[in-house]
Amino acid sequence: MSKKSNESQFVGEEESLDLRGASKEQLVEVLINMVAREIVHAGEINRELDLVRKVSKMRAMHMIDQVSIAEIMEVLDRVHERFEKNMKRHEGVSWESVQRKLLANPEKLRVLINMENAGGEPDVIDYNPTTDIYTFLDCAADLSYENRMFYCYDRDAEAQLAKHDPMKKEYAANGNKLNGNAVDAVKAIGGTMMTREINEKRVQKGSFTFEESTWMETPANIRKKGKALLSFPNYHDGKMESGLYFVKEEDPAEYSNMTCFRVVLEV
Repeated sequence: MSKKSNESQFVGEEESLDLRGASKEQLVEVLINMVAREIVHAGEINRELDLVRKVSKMRAMHMIDQVSIAEIMEVLDRVHERFEKNMKRHEGVSWESVQRKLLANPEKLRVLINMENAGGEPDVIDYNPTTDIYTFLDCAADLSYENRMFYCYDRDAEAQLAKHDPMKKEYAANGNKLNGNAVDAVKAIGGTMMTREINEKRVQKGSFTFEESTWMETPANIRKKGKALLSFPNYHDGKMESGLYFVKEEDPAEYSNMTCFRVVLEV
């Protein structure tokens, strides 16, 4: 049986994916179908349909075991609402297509749920039609609250703070406690660090602004110099200029109530 005919055994491209009010059984069935279509489309399994379905069910049920149906539905509804309210970030992209990709990739859906639960307010900021990849980014305007502020760059910087920086220790003793490092925090959520390229794409949209400084994925040659990339909002006469940022090589042990991290997810 051809790949195309295999795909036709599962959810069709034109089928509606309105999941409001869906039962657990119905959502599991949708997840199984969507994962199966992705497996066949990617050529991951070119064997009989029952094997495709078994693998799909295993992946879907693993997702359901980790997250409740209510939480999946609640997060999808919130992300959908944000998606529709901010179409300038993703003009020409339909929520149906995004949701299909998420349902077909339960592991990625789990990361999106983590991003949402961490207060990042993830939204689609790019779509590559060549690779068929959607890029989500934490788009909350202000992440300088307790669980996102006071992060240095990575584990080495964290160790440096613990051993060699008496001024930073005094800073911490005054209530400015280090929460951890950005690299490990992003990994714990399951995504990747914001890059220069993704930051540029976000700026090109011109439709949303970040109020704090954001640690960015740093090339090895810069990190070897003892520096890390930090993206700063641009201020003029005390006012932040919308959409304008500059990136500097900073001390990776720097941390304050304005040094945060943002998570990227590609689906």
